[in-house]
Amino acid sequence: MRGALVAAVVLATATCVYADLQPLQVLKQTDTEVTIGNAAFSVVVKNSGRLQNIQARGTEYVSFVALYTNPTASRADETIRVVQGETGERRGIGPTPDRIVAQRRENHYFIALEQTASRPDLCDGAPLYDLHQEIEVAPNGVVRVRYQFDWRRFFRLNRATIYLGLTGSTFANLPFWADYTTHCNHGFFSALKQYETFEGLNGHLRALVVDCPSGPFHFWLDTNTTVTGSYWGESCSAIGVQVPETASGQPMYSGATSVVEFTVKMPLA
Repeated sequence: MRGALVAAVVLATATCVYADLQPLQVLKQTDTEVTIGNAAFSVVVKNSGRLQNIQARGTEYVSFVALYTNPTASRADETIRVVQGETGERRGIGPTPDRIVAQRRENHYFIALEQTASRPDLCDGAPLYDLHQEIEVAPNGVVRVRYQFDWRRFFRLNRATIYLGLTGSTFANLPFWADYTTHCNHGFFSALKQYETFEGLNGHLRALVVDCPSGPFHFWLDTNTTVTGSYWGESCSAIGVQVPETASGQPMYSGATSVVEFTVKMPLA
């Protein structure tokens, strides 16, 4: 309980102390992506909902944030790989918004995206769920992400996971502290050239702090769910946040809703 309280206090402080930082602005804008940031940090958001290149003072910390799902096709016992931000009928979740819009509210930026998941090879192309995604960016390097799934039909979905790809060259060999409310685990991000799971970074995580040379990198999970840590080659170390209702591969039911929300904070002084 004490660890969770400390994490909450740190988050509240982090989201309020930004008066001395430069204001955020739209650094680049197209129909399909927007880059928001200031002199200290920036983040790229795609119209698919995929986040990319979250960096601070010239160093990339998070290479991507994206939803990975494994629904089962309707006419065969076949699992289909569906990934947020990948293009084409055989890869992406479904049609993406025609244009992405970033709205400024005081000194924060907000992006809201709506998408209906559907694929010709899944349930004969019928809508599977409505995905409502919100991204909030603050000038002190805080990025909050919220996924809401409104399930629209009965279908089977196995272990839907939102992955954060921590840039491998940035986090290699760095120590981390994982807060599970009742206890805290200490470990290191791997730099080995093989697939492995990080010991101590699995289960009902509440908060993660990584001791980076430029300062602490923070991750807070606001949803009661589990995470997994895995090594994705030299390019990144992945934190996987499970969509709670899909962890056991049970069917989704029309009318139900699932939510995943988390926050990252870049190491800015």
